[in-house]
Amino acid sequence: MDDFSDDDFDALNANVLQELENNAIQFTQAQKKYQPSQTQQHQAPLDDNFDDDDLDDAVVQDELGDASVQPPSRVPQQQTTWDGPMPIPASRFRPQPVASSSRPPITAPTSSRPLQPPIARGPPPSYSQIRPPPPLARPAPSIYQASQAPRPTAPPSHELSSLQAQILDLKTRLNTKDGEIGIVRKRLEKARADHDRELQSIKKQAAEQVAKHERALEAAKAAQDAANTELQFTRRDLKDELERARRKDGPSTPKKNAAAKSWGIADGFEDVEIAGSPSKGQRGKNSGAVASVVAEPSLKPTRTPTKGKRKRQVVDSPVTALETHSEDVVMVDIGANDNNVIESSSSSPKAASIDYLKVILNHSSAHGRPLAFEFLAGFRLPSKPDESLASTLIQKLAVIGDPSDPMRLPIEFCEQVIHLWDSCLKEGCLAPIMELVSLVSLTVQLYTSAVAPYIAPSLLPVAMDSCYEVGIPRFYNEGPGDPMTDAWRNFNANISTTEILSLLFLTALGCAASPPVGGGVTDPAIDFWGQVHVEFILMQLSQKHPVEDYLTVLRWLCTSVFPESIGPISPNKTVEVIAATVIERVSLQLVETPRPDIDQYKLRSIRNSVLRTLAAFARSSFGLAQLAINDWAIPRLVTLLSSCIDDLYDGDMRYEASEGDDSQKDLQALVAHAVLLLHTIITNPLTADLVNVSAKLARSLAGLQKYVLSLGRLNFSEELVSEETAELAHELLELAVTPEEGEELGRFFGG
Repeated sequence: MDDFSDDDFDALNANVLQELENNAIQFTQAQKKYQPSQTQQHQAPLDDNFDDDDLDDAVVQDELGDASVQPPSRVPQQQTTWDGPMPIPASRFRPQPVASSSRPPITAPTSSRPLQPPIARGPPPSYSQIRPPPPLARPAPSIYQASQAPRPTAPPSHELSSLQAQILDLKTRLNTKDGEIGIVRKRLEKARADHDRELQSIKKQAAEQVAKHERALEAAKAAQDAANTELQFTRRDLKDELERARRKDGPSTPKKNAAAKSWGIADGFEDVEIAGSPSKGQRGKNSGAVASVVAEPSLKPTRTPTKGKRKRQVVDSPVTALETHSEDVVMVDIGANDNNVIESSSSSPKAASIDYLKVILNHSSAHGRPLAFEFLAGFRLPSKPDESLASTLIQKLAVIGDPSDPMRLPIEFCEQVIHLWDSCLKEGCLAPIMELVSLVSLTVQLYTSAVAPYIAPSLLPVAMDSCYEVGIPRFYNEGPGDPMTDAWRNFNANISTTEILSLLFLTALGCAASPPVGGGVTDPAIDFWGQVHVEFILMQLSQKHPVEDYLTVLRWLCTSVFPESIGPISPNKTVEVIAATVIERVSLQLVETPRPDIDQYKLRSIRNSVLRTLAAFARSSFGLAQLAINDWAIPRLVTLLSSCIDDLYDGDMRYEASEGDDSQKDLQALVAHAVLLLHTIITNPLTADLVNVSAKLARSLAGLQKYVLSLGRLNFSEELVSEETAELAHELLELAVTPEEGEELGRFFGG
């Protein structure tokens, strides 16, 4: 160490010195502990030459600027894991180059420590007197040097703010997209659920339609089999009748008379001609061939030979032809007039069409009114001001119809009239509507079952719309009486709902009596009621409408009884719901307070019609079950029965009344119908498990007591009602009371 010479520093160039400085800086930044052996080699010389305690009081002297600098105060040492002393960079011992005179003096950093007076020391030693320690050995490359690489500088603040704003914007967009995706997903799930539900509904309806068609097909097959069986029986009966008629009246081979047998007279049969007079028929030897042949019957009885003889066909017999083929009889009887008969029979469809045209053209809707076509000639539609309604119908009559089918003319004429009716209703031309209705009614009356199934699809919508115009304002009118608006009065004056409802009732009867049309398999009556609105029936069953309309609707409902439904048929509601609603609305008139303008006779007539409609419902197994489970039918029947019996007792009436007493007959008819309907509902085996009379009557006020008391009165009355009604009441009373209660009732009424 002492022999180390620093003369070689002056010979080093600037690059080498810079490299040494860089190496020294790198050594100071390394995070590797020095080996104790290396530290001990250089610690002794440093301790001998430098004392760090003196640095606190030392003054840094700038030799170039002749200015003293106070050293900074001691900084507290940080807690590190460094075991040895910090290495001293080599630049500390490197000779400093002489700076130019213009360089300002370097000042030491200020310190909060109070300045102390400088300590007087001797002149600083020269550079040659200070020997730096030998350079430290270069440590081996450490794995920690890579981590000490210069870190990239942080981005500026404005770029950081921009990035944060972009991140916030992206987060906002992401949240928005997530929300939109969630909404779309919910809508998609809802749409899928609605689609599945609609698909299930369509499948269910399709299955119901298929099942209905299958049932109709089975019913048609059963009807066909029954018809075939009936036809076979009819043919067998006809054959037997023909055989009997042929044996009785038909031509047959005559038998020989007794004279021929005894006298040997030839009768012209057995291929033997009559040769002589009967007076010469005695047997003789010279009789010849004739005598020999004729003499044989006396020895052996003979009969008409059948072998090799042509048999006559059945149709060749004139008797058979007279009985089975009427056309042949006509042809034989008239002889020379055959051509006229054939011509008249072939022209019968044309004659029927001509007769229908005569009736239509000469029709008048009421006595004293002009003909329908004359009346329609005075009206024109706003859309066709140059053409009257009568001319429109006459032009249609010239092109419609089919010569081979006489029913095509009435059907197509009704279609044209209904179309014109619809146009008048839509364009506000109300005056000629009832004339058009009368033309359709006349046609349906003439050909009910032949025309009704074909015109029903077009007739129902127009008829119901016309009734809606009058019925809806009347139904929703809050005050008593009819609405007072001018528009309603105009509709009511020109549209008669009673006639339209009568036309619908007649059309329903025609559909009920008609077989399936157009190659269909369903009943036309079912198709008819499938187009009737449920709301329309419920609206018409209100007491705000005229009594005639209500009675017509009740008769109309009697045609809606089917094995699986009663009332209108709607695809949106089940048949059970519709049946319960119709029964509730119909039976309401049995107990509802009537309108002030209805007297007791008319009220009894209405209630009799209600009972007949409910009895029509009970003819179907479905309707009977719906009456049994309905919560209102039986209680209202019992209430009606009790009130009618009270009227009978108050009036002191007897069953054997005079023929002119209509009020007594109506009252007794009400009692008889009510008892019969109750007996049918309660005692029928199909409804024995469904009906619960006690539970239903318990919901009404004193319902069970009224029921037992009314049956007891009818059972023990001798002259109040008929014997059949009393017997039915007795059977119902036995089901309603126990034997002990029956004995008490007997003692009560017997006393």
